[in-house]
This record gives sequence, structure tokens and C-alpha cells, in this order.
Amino acid sequence: IEKLNKIRSHGAFSEKDIEALFLIKPQNITYVLGFKFVSDTFIILPREDVNGGMVMVFVNALEFDQVKKIIEQDKEFSKIVNLILIPGGKPKFIQKTVNKLGFANVGFEEDFISVKKYSEWKGKFTIPNFVGASNIILDARLTKTQDEIERMQKAANLGDIGFKTIFESIKEGMTEEELAAEAEYEMRKAGSEGTSFDTIVASGENSAFPHAKTSDKKVEEGDVISFFVFIISFASFSASENFPS
Repeated sequence: IEKLNKIRSHGAFSEKDIEALFLIKPQNITYVLGFKFVSDTFIILPREDVNGGMVMVFVNALEFDQVKKIIEQDKEFSKIVNLILIPGGKPKFIQKTVNKLGFANVGFEEDFISVKKYSEWKGKFTIPNFVGASNIILDARLTKTQDEIERMQKAANLGDIGFKTIFESIKEGMTEEELAAEAEYEMRKAGSEGTSFDTIVASGENSAFPHAKTSDKKVEEGDVISFFVFIISFASFSASENFPS
């Protein structure tokens, strides 16, 4: 709710008379809801005085039950979220639902939406004005809540675990891929959701490449080894560490 309030307090809502935001960018959806989706998701985030302030989250059948369970764990947040199942075999369901709302001015993520997607929206939604509003979410994400700061610290701590694992596991004859796997395994055991980018372990001549591709090359005596650890995900936040830095 704190993050929703930050978004809704942005001056662009009143300056541009924006009634609601349309969100499909995965990072923005994760920011608003606090967890990641596997499938494509569509969110309508209205002003507090529009549509009862209810945030509409359109989810397909594959993720609906799990998302419902997660949202219901936060009693206050669940009161302002309308979770909507996208029925199979009804490709115009979202279109019809949105058009019934009667919006005149809607903000959208102009830094993410393709020209093709924008044209599709203009064709199927009866909304006169689409207003570029990426800055609303970006500005909200610039300042972190205490919960976000704690999540970032936990992500950094997981990176430390990965780093320590590589240092303690290095042996002549191990491959770069084996070292990367050891680090990722230990971070997973400690609570990581995975890596945002491929873990980089580069030895010998490979260490000269800033963004080397981790390979099946074996570590040899005297090799210089560089790590890019790893951008670690924890509760949808990431951290990165590299050596040499």
C-alpha cells in the first residue's frame, strides 16, 4: 500500500488528468505487487477516486490460484486488489472489460510499449487519450521503502555467499561452469530466487573479457580468475558483486 500511495501521489496524475495507469512491464508489475509473474500480466492502477481505487490485476488460469493465495496473505492490500481470471477462449475479454470502465485519459509505459502494441491498444480500446506516464513509476521506484532496503541487503548477503563459495571451491581441474553451479546452488539453498543474469566465472585468458561467457574450460595452476557474482534475486530485488573489482 505504501508503494501504491507513492505512485498515486505523483503530480502527473493531476497535471495530465490521468485516470489510471496501464502496466504490462514485468519490472513495474513486480514493483506494484511485490512478487514476480511467469506469464504476461496486465494491471490497471487507477487514481484513488476512480473505480473505487481498486487495482485490477488480470491473470491467466496457470497462475491465478497461486497469485490469489499470495495477495490474500496481506489483508490490507487484498482489500484494494481485484484479481481477475482471464477466461480461456475469450480473446476479447480484457478489451470488453476495459471499455466498460469508460476511461478518457490513461497513462501507459511509453518507454516499454512497442509501436505495434500501442497501435493495437488504440484500435481495440475506446479510450480517446493515451498519455506517456513511465516517469510516474520510475519516480516512485527511485526512493526505497524500509522493506525494500531490507530486501536489497538480503540480496547482497546472498551475493556474499556465492562469492565465498567460489573462493572455497576453487580447485585445479574444476571447470568454470562447475564453479558457477556451486555458487548458484549455495545461494539457492540460502533463499535466492535465482539469478537475473548468467553467473560469470572466467579463468586464464578468458578472464581478460569483461563479460566473459562461463565455459567448460578447466582451471589451471596459475590462472587468474574473475567472477561476476551474479546479480542475485531475493524477493524480487537484486545485487551484484565482481572480482577483481
